Amino acid sequence: MRFFILFLSSMVFAFFSVQAQEKSIGEYSKPLTDTEKAKIDFIITTLSDHSTLGLMMYRKQLEAAGESIDHVHPLRHLGYVFSNPNLTSRTYKIGRVPWKRYVKDFGKPLTLALKQGKLDQSVLDDFSKAVNIDVKTLEPYVQQRDWPGFVNTLRNQKQ
Repeated sequence: MRFFILFLSSMVFAFFSVQAQEKSIGEYSKPLTDTEKAKIDFIITTLSDHSTLGLMMYRKQLEAAGESIDHVHPLRHLGYVFSNPNLTSRTYKIGRVPWKRYVKDFGKPLTLALKQGKLDQSVLDDFSKAVNIDVKTLEPYVQQRDWPGFVNTLRNQKQ
């Protein structure tokens, strides 16, 4: 029992240690490299081409691809997906569970971008033009920090 309590307390400590380390979000003004675009293409294509169960075979590759672009500003990533008709159409083929995970994974970086002053009105204005969605549609989600609503609105506005 004592071992279990020590193990559990070390897990809690490790969790909070990781949470305390906030990484810097990249600048929105920095364009995506070809490598970053290829990683995003891989993620969306893989998620859309395989069943939820089938994605288990690609889990490590998807996580590695995601980690390799986690420095990219989240709106640069989303802007690439939702300004590219091929990628946008693929988002509709992504299963419910993988889509939920994809959307959920934007919460922390979007909050960090906001905290770090990298998601201001000028960034949101530019982003809304890039994805061709009225900024007034997106603003309430940013103000409320409703990131799932924000990402799902991008997808739903493109149907």
